[in-house]
Amino acid sequence: MKAESVSDKTAVTNNGAGSNLLLMDDTPSEAVRKILIKNLAYMKAQEQAATYDRPVEGVHQMRVATRRMRSAFRVFKSAVPGAYKDDLLPGIRRTAQQLGAVRDLDVMLIKLRAYQQHRGTLAPEPLLPLRRWFTQQREERRRELLLWLDSPEYATFLHRGHDLLRAPLARNGSPGTSQRVAAIAPALIYGQLAKVKALDSVIEEGSAEQIHDLRIECKKLRYTIEHLKDLLGDKIDPLVASLKVVQDTLGEYNDHHVMLDFIAEAREERVEIPPRHLDDYERHLREDIQRQREAIPGVWKDFLTKKNHKALSKAVGGLV
Repeated sequence: MKAESVSDKTAVTNNGAGSNLLLMDDTPSEAVRKILIKNLAYMKAQEQAATYDRPVEGVHQMRVATRRMRSAFRVFKSAVPGAYKDDLLPGIRRTAQQLGAVRDLDVMLIKLRAYQQHRGTLAPEPLLPLRRWFTQQREERRRELLLWLDSPEYATFLHRGHDLLRAPLARNGSPGTSQRVAAIAPALIYGQLAKVKALDSVIEEGSAEQIHDLRIECKKLRYTIEHLKDLLGDKIDPLVASLKVVQDTLGEYNDHHVMLDFIAEAREERVEIPPRHLDDYERHLREDIQRQREAIPGVWKDFLTKKNHKALSKAVGGLV
């Protein structure tokens, strides 16, 4: 990474301060601005970890920040200023793409190590060629990520973001200015909750693709609630906690399927692994997938309790 001045490093970060808390009377457009600048600051703050100190966790946290920013564009789509769409969204998408490519391989390497621990084989073992293959791909993607983070285009994206987001939006200067974010928050939350609950039928009989769709809708609901957390307060925490369990369970289920796809690719690439060892690992993954599939109805039921919906109702009721 090229050297930066102190002012360059702190310009975006300082705008993530408490002054950007969401307020009941904020317009939807101002809510977008606050969400974006908070997460842009967080993303920037994680660069050191992602590139040097803690690359696995740093990449993960930077990616989460990009996902939250992209979610803000979706949740508040009719209120997003055109300049944000034109000047910020392409950079956010490019950064998310580069981070996601690395993160996918990080997850696969973590899962492979967990399998080694399960078998008690941390020393060189039959699946070492697979780990080397994953590591090689991960390093190639990491090099591409570092080139992007060190590029003039990325620097321009950050500086443009700082310039666009640093000043509050005038109530008569952006779309959606006749509304209060508190007034539209219930529709945003309950609208996304309805999409989640509409997929209830896939819990018992759904395919892997349908479970993946449910995971995406659950993630959208969680991000919607997180965007509005300053307004909702702690009453929403029980529902968010159980939603996170659902999301994590669905995520593990999906990650194991992705690992099976990577193994299929490894076979096509003729990675030199004795077939029986690769077969053993595939069998282990499929057994885990079955356990996770059986766990989904239970965590789903815990999410849909009356207690959670009462907590949601109280939190949303406080917005009136």
